Amino acid sequence: DLERQHLAFDPMKDFAFLDDMEIQKSDTAAEYRRFLRFWREEFVYEMMRLSAEVTKFKTLEHIAGVHYVAMTIGRGLFLAEAPIDLALLSGAAAGHDLGKFGCKPNEKVPFMHYYYTALWYDSHNLPYIGHIAANHSTWDLEPENLSVEALALIYSDFRVKSSRGKDGVEIMHITPLADAFNTILGKFFDVDEKKVMRYRFVYSKLQDFETWMRANGVDVDLSGHPEKPVQMPLPALQTPAQAVQSLTFMAIEHNLSVMHRMMADRSFGNLLEAARSEKNWKNVRAYLNIFREYFTYANDIQKEQTLQFLYELFMNRDGE
Repeated sequence: DLERQHLAFDPMKDFAFLDDMEIQKSDTAAEYRRFLRFWREEFVYEMMRLSAEVTKFKTLEHIAGVHYVAMTIGRGLFLAEAPIDLALLSGAAAGHDLGKFGCKPNEKVPFMHYYYTALWYDSHNLPYIGHIAANHSTWDLEPENLSVEALALIYSDFRVKSSRGKDGVEIMHITPLADAFNTILGKFFDVDEKKVMRYRFVYSKLQDFETWMRANGVDVDLSGHPEKPVQMPLPALQTPAQAVQSLTFMAIEHNLSVMHRMMADRSFGNLLEAARSEKNWKNVRAYLNIFREYFTYANDIQKEQTLQFLYELFMNRDGE
């Protein structure tokens, strides 16, 4: 706090957490406040600063950089009226790699840090923030549907990468999406043609997400001067390329809207209650299709609630 009073904000060392006004607008405000309390009481930031002094790793710079990118685009998405929970995104971005500090010497950090990250959040009763934080791998993009907070975190993590200077010292950068693609591809284990094709698929999803954000006036270039939102022509006047892009944007917006309802406690509960009260079997089947398509990224609490609903349907003698 004293540094912030005397030094300029450094996106690779500092964290611009939400203010009270932003927190109040969040569905996870109470959980986010608990996260901030644990962050201070357990000296998480101080631990990362000390780690940077005594080890060769730049974990603090990476985490801070990811939080900076995530909150820049997150606030832009909020202004664009996207269904985003800034507290959920901030808490997940600030702790998404905390598990790296829990890995033992004989463990592979790229694989095990997700587990230890989830363990830290679970031990502090932060289920919703922890669910986003622990599932930020590039391969988490392979499921068809993710929440906007998960997409924003994976996108931000994708763009903050390291390189080696002439003296071999690690240097952390915020890179354009295309440059990050080549950097990550060079770090994969056991690369074969099948893995490259999978990687190109998930990268294309990030490209679509970035294009959609740019079209909505989000500052993806981190310049401080975002472009104006793009106004697409009426469908009848669109070129074939514009029609394809409009359909892509429509799919992104639809999936993010549904996932927002699936992720939030209140709206997910309302969705389940609406399904329970439905009398028309065709509409019940529609709800079941929604749960089947979007359950992959639901958290454990929501999966338990969904199983309870399915059990109730199964026990109904008038059901199929």
